Amino acid sequence: AVLGPSFSNIILALAVVFWVKYARIIRGQIIHVKQNEYVDAARVIGDAPWRVYVKDVLPNSLTPVIVQATLDMGNIVLIGATLSFIGLAEAGLAEWGNLVADGQAGITAGRWWVATFAGAMVFLWSLAFNLLGDGLRDVLDPRMEAR
Repeated sequence: AVLGPSFSNIILALAVVFWVKYARIIRGQIIHVKQNEYVDAARVIGDAPWRVYVKDVLPNSLTPVIVQATLDMGNIVLIGATLSFIGLAEAGLAEWGNLVADGQAGITAGRWWVATFAGAMVFLWSLAFNLLGDGLRDVLDPRMEAR
C-alpha cells in the first residue's frame, strides 16, 4: 500500500513475506543432509567443499523446497487475488481479484458470471497447485514409499 497499486508491488510484498519460510526450510535441510555418510565420503576422497555442496548437499536439499513452493502457489494466488480485490493492483489489469471486484456490482444487475467464473478460477487454480504439491510430496518423499 505504501508503494502504490501495481502488480509488481503485490509480488514484492509476497516475496518479502514468504522468503523467511524458504530460508528456514533450506537451512534445516542443509544441516540434515550434511550429516549423511555420502557427504562425509565425498570429503574423505578429497572433493573440494564447493563440489560437495553443489553435487551432494544442494540437490538432496531441494526436494522439500520444491514441494513447499507448489503447495504455497495456491496460497499465493489467493493472497494475490485478495490484495487486488481490495484495490492494491492496477485498476485496468485483468487479474482475478480485479475481475471479482468488477463483477461484484454486476451480480445484482444480472451479470453474475463475471464474478462467479473469476472466483471459480481462483479456486480451481489454488486446488490444482495444492494437488500438484501433494502429488510431488508423495513422489519425492522417501518416507511415503513405506506406506
